[in-house]
Amino acid sequence: MQTIQYMLVIFGLSVNLLYADHPYDNMESLTFNPIGSGARALGMGGAFIGIADDATAASWNPGGLIQLKASEFSIVADFSRWKEENSIHMNSRESFSNSMSEENLNFLSLTSPFTFMERNLVISLNYQHLFAFKREQRLLYSQSEKNDSQYLVTQDGKLSALGLAVCFQVHSNLSVGLTFNFWNDWFGTNGWEQTTREKGPVKLSPTNYFLFDAAITHQYNFEGFNMNFGISWDVTDQFTCGFVLKTPFRANLEHTTQLTSYSPKYPPTSRKYSEKLDMPLSCGVGVAYRFSDNWTLSGDLYVTDWPDFIITDPNGNQFSFITGKEDHLSNVKPTCQVRLGSEYLRINKRLETIIPFRAGIFYDPMPSNGSPDDYYGFSLGSGISIGSYVFDIAYQYRFAVNVGKAKLKRFGFSQDVEEGRCYGSFIFHF
Repeated sequence: MQTIQYMLVIFGLSVNLLYADHPYDNMESLTFNPIGSGARALGMGGAFIGIADDATAASWNPGGLIQLKASEFSIVADFSRWKEENSIHMNSRESFSNSMSEENLNFLSLTSPFTFMERNLVISLNYQHLFAFKREQRLLYSQSEKNDSQYLVTQDGKLSALGLAVCFQVHSNLSVGLTFNFWNDWFGTNGWEQTTREKGPVKLSPTNYFLFDAAITHQYNFEGFNMNFGISWDVTDQFTCGFVLKTPFRANLEHTTQLTSYSPKYPPTSRKYSEKLDMPLSCGVGVAYRFSDNWTLSGDLYVTDWPDFIITDPNGNQFSFITGKEDHLSNVKPTCQVRLGSEYLRINKRLETIIPFRAGIFYDPMPSNGSPDDYYGFSLGSGISIGSYVFDIAYQYRFAVNVGKAKLKRFGFSQDVEEGRCYGSFIFHF
């Protein structure tokens, strides 16, 4: 009789996890990181909308591509590592920390300028790594006198796009550009996976407990299309303004949910269905002032409309993809990034070399339920240009204190975050 009761309880818990009317109620909010393109931009704190004078302009502001005077090939590698100090304020034995690292291809492009009807024209084919999802949160908490419970959330994956950018010279000091972004799996899986595993005691009677151990995995494959529209305006010989708008779009999601029960050994149970994910509009404005051929200062403001980051399930129910809750129960607000950067060039005409020195600071809030989480950081960069070859390297440090409260909210969760990101890039001018 006890065995039958045990099996019925574990089966009921499993079915509830997998076949709930609103599966996102069983998910903790997703952690994701928007990724910028290029070592030069990273070294300037991401304040690049008003400059945008290399191939990565296809991502930052395609209107700036007109500044490229020769065909070029560019490739950027991304090495990142981060550490999270996590605290549990309810029924917790202790705080805990996680550290992770990963390497990715950040950007790849082939860009060439042309002349068409006495106007300059630039075309660029590029690959952009745009979102990263890798995270792990593990905790140990006490919910009974019999045993501790363990809770583990892991996620991994990325979103990238293949872009075709075109930039036209409208006037001698004004250019307009478009990047057509195709989000698909041409370069491997374009999507992410999140697994939540919980192990702990379940009470059958005042004196009878059994150990519940099950995991639920959500896997998403992502496809969509959007555009980046950009303008670059040389107001004077020293002062430049830039504007970029990244259009919202509705992506197709293939969502597979699988439940695995480790006690007892039930075979995995899965569901597969199609969903829609509304990606939000974002736009930014940037300015750059060149004090001389050697020294430039830049600044950006960039806004993202995160309340429109909505997933729609097969039944038409809508959920915030920030909080995992139904849209009308969420209180997500737009974010506004503030970025400042500087670049100084040490030019040696005799040796035909240029050595840059770059630095930047930024405020980069992350969306959350209620007020955004505050993230800050700084960056440094350098490199060398020798004839047709350009090598750049940049390091960014990003941090936050007492954030992430919307994740694992039922445990009173918060965390301090430190992130280090290093970009290395190579450019060859034909």
